[in-house]
Amino acid sequence: MDNCDLEKLCVSAGKLHPPFTPEVTEYSMTVESSVNKVTLDLSTSDCGASYSVLSGDGSRSIKLTDGLNRVEIEVIAEDGTAKKYCVEISRLSAKVAQLTDLVLGEEIPLHPAFGTKIYEYNSVVPFHCSAVTLLPTVPDKNIKVTVNGEDSCKPVPLNFGDTVVEILVCSADGSNSQTYTLLVTRELVPMAVTFTDGKQQLDYECPISLTAFYRPVSISNSDPKHVFSRPYIEMLARRSKVDPLSDCPLGDGWKVVELDLDRTMSDAPVKCFFAYRGCDSVMKLSELGSHSLDCPHKPTGDLDAKDVTETSWYKKHFESSSCLEIETKHTLEVRNWEKRLQMTSREDNVEKLCASARDELKHYRHHLPKPGDMLQYEDGESPLHSLDQAAVHYASAIRLNSRDPRLHFLLGVVLEEQHYATEMYGLQRKAVRDRDDISDAKSASRQDDILAVCKLHGYVGTPTVQNQLQALDKEYQQLKEQGQSSKADYVQTLYIWLSKKTGKDSSAAVRDEESCVHRALMKYLDAWSLSPDSWEYNLHVGRLLLLQGKSKEALQHLQSGLALRPLHAALRSAAVTSEASESIEREESS
Repeated sequence: MDNCDLEKLCVSAGKLHPPFTPEVTEYSMTVESSVNKVTLDLSTSDCGASYSVLSGDGSRSIKLTDGLNRVEIEVIAEDGTAKKYCVEISRLSAKVAQLTDLVLGEEIPLHPAFGTKIYEYNSVVPFHCSAVTLLPTVPDKNIKVTVNGEDSCKPVPLNFGDTVVEILVCSADGSNSQTYTLLVTRELVPMAVTFTDGKQQLDYECPISLTAFYRPVSISNSDPKHVFSRPYIEMLARRSKVDPLSDCPLGDGWKVVELDLDRTMSDAPVKCFFAYRGCDSVMKLSELGSHSLDCPHKPTGDLDAKDVTETSWYKKHFESSSCLEIETKHTLEVRNWEKRLQMTSREDNVEKLCASARDELKHYRHHLPKPGDMLQYEDGESPLHSLDQAAVHYASAIRLNSRDPRLHFLLGVVLEEQHYATEMYGLQRKAVRDRDDISDAKSASRQDDILAVCKLHGYVGTPTVQNQLQALDKEYQQLKEQGQSSKADYVQTLYIWLSKKTGKDSSAAVRDEESCVHRALMKYLDAWSLSPDSWEYNLHVGRLLLLQGKSKEALQHLQSGLALRPLHAALRSAAVTSEASESIEREESS
């Protein structure tokens, strides 16, 4: 008597959300722009109940307009109890030009995550990925989608570096369009590229990395055009905002993306990475990565001990005896710089000192600057300070147990890392910075002028070098616009002077790096003298001797280490390099 439920509610086009159940009274659905009307299929749960359509002309055929169409159905039970069901039908406009989703094949991630109103995206793919397939979704099957002017289902070939993909969405009636842009970047290829044409090898070489251009950019207004691989010039520009080929200041908008060059270079023929192993294939640069993945000449990665034990030097020195006679003469001693390190710690427990050193190294790795970071730290927070403290702890542990080769080795590792910290990250100790401070009146005057310009542009106190360069660049542009060319020239002089001064500061770090490498070698030699049969100590001694140009002596250590560990890849590589260097030295001396 009081049952006022619908047993069935269907709409001729589209699907209800949520699916129909008698207890739920609110529904929604979306239909395409070509749907002008829908028909309702209704029935009540109780044969004594009745229903009526309250929308339109009251019939079950509902005419639709663009946008939201609200349809209400009232059900009345035998006893007069009433219930209303509502269906909101959204009819897409034929003028809509948008995507509801965009996915890349192979589950390649999109950044940022897709949103209908977000029109620019980027994605990074492996270097061996030579094409991507886009899977756009539209709300209306009558909406047309093209990808770079082609059918949307076709794979998009990728350049060697960056590829811009344009997804053009046209409305059902053709009156509107919207473009979504995707920048696909292939990872940097991990091996050197060899073009078949010697001229192209030179034309496509980055003057910084001396390898093939990767994501090339040029310096705005440079003549002739100065082109670089994007990651390398951006790294240099963070430290000194000048063109490395002309020393001219880099103003705002200095970077010009060279997509045409990337595209042209990608079509150039190159040799396989494994030509040295017998592969004579030639392919486009853009196809080199995918070819190298399946090249039959690619090394398997499985090392064979016979590659070492069957060599003439191994049979001569290690087959019948246990070691190779090494000409290195080294005496274990405590050097003055070690004594200074040991004097700064009062801890007398080796294990605690080593644990403290490991904690400092964790702090160092955690606080290393990331790309784009300013090299500014509070006192005691610099990664270099953590390395210094780790060196103190290991040196103090050596004072307590000088016959432990591992302690000498670990101190050597820290000292060598100090070299890389200054070279790769530009970290400097305060004493080094102070040593290169301005000393003459002319330099002091220039610095005062720079600070005055900084103050004009809102940089108060002692601005960073980057902020000083930015202020000078802004002042230069303003003076040029005002026609004050002589003042603009002086500001440009200040800019170049500051950039070069920043470069000069780094030379002090180079001098310190050389000292760190020498000290590291001394500690590796200390460890080796205590344990000459360690492959690890021989490897590190050999590496640094090779850097010093002592190829013959380095080769002896590396071969000794390799005899102990025939399958060690790093030892093999270093030994081959050392052997080649010694061979060149013999040829030059003869």
